Amino acid sequence: MKKIIAIVLSVILLLIIAVGVVGLGSKKADCSKIEDAKIKQRCHLFNLLNSYGLVADYDKFMKQKPYEKPKPKYFTNSFRDEAIDEDKDGKFDVLKIYAGVNIEEAGDYQIESWVYDDNKQPFYHFEKTESLQSGLNEAIIEVPSQKIYEKKLFGNLKIEYVRLSKNDKQIEIISPDYYTTPYGYDDFSALLPDLVIKKAEVKDGKIKVVIANEGKKPAFAVFVDLKVGNDLVFGKQNPNQVSLMKVGDEREFTMNTPSSSEFTVVVDPNNFVDESNEENNIYILR
Repeated sequence: MKKIIAIVLSVILLLIIAVGVVGLGSKKADCSKIEDAKIKQRCHLFNLLNSYGLVADYDKFMKQKPYEKPKPKYFTNSFRDEAIDEDKDGKFDVLKIYAGVNIEEAGDYQIESWVYDDNKQPFYHFEKTESLQSGLNEAIIEVPSQKIYEKKLFGNLKIEYVRLSKNDKQIEIISPDYYTTPYGYDDFSALLPDLVIKKAEVKDGKIKVVIANEGKKPAFAVFVDLKVGNDLVFGKQNPNQVSLMKVGDEREFTMNTPSSSEFTVVVDPNNFVDESNEENNIYILR
């Protein structure tokens, strides 16, 4: 037990010497006149450590090299990204991030990455087996457009970690300080519902309306209303609703005719449903 205590004390003493601890109570350094941002940051770090009695010699502390991450053996720390419009419809279909990696032996490798959003929160986990050649390669991390759109992302994505494995055994993992080009979610394609008024007619003092979901995703909380001028007839007390419309579903509604001679039938009047086409939600009746 005494040997263990002696070893621990020796390690602590070595650490103290390594960071330049020579005692307590040196004066606080004046960082206000330092223009170089990195040197100024290190000066503030000295003052913080000094306040706890961990360092005392300012000159010695400033001459020490700050900690640097060890250079990776396989990843080259070379990254780039591009958004690709695969079907040429004006919307991006995938965001590709390329990570430089140097491979000693050609073969199949697992590439795994954790992508964070602009709020520094985990957003997407990518994992794929990729065939890489010996020498320099670019491993590809793909973020689907649907994920970006559904998250309503604006700004830069951050590659938090990238892992290289072979036969399910980790070879290397790095945490690069890489941010993508800033993007907006509305630049990316997505599968969305599309609510359409198929039919609207006045018959026997009643309005009959048929709506359909012609999009590629279900729609939830769908309302149908009438608008006279800029005012909704039913508004918040609207009974004309359906909780779910699957792709291809049609629904019929019957409503009383308003006193006005001209009015508009509106589906999703408050734009609760994010649609691929917002231009086909009205039908004018006279």
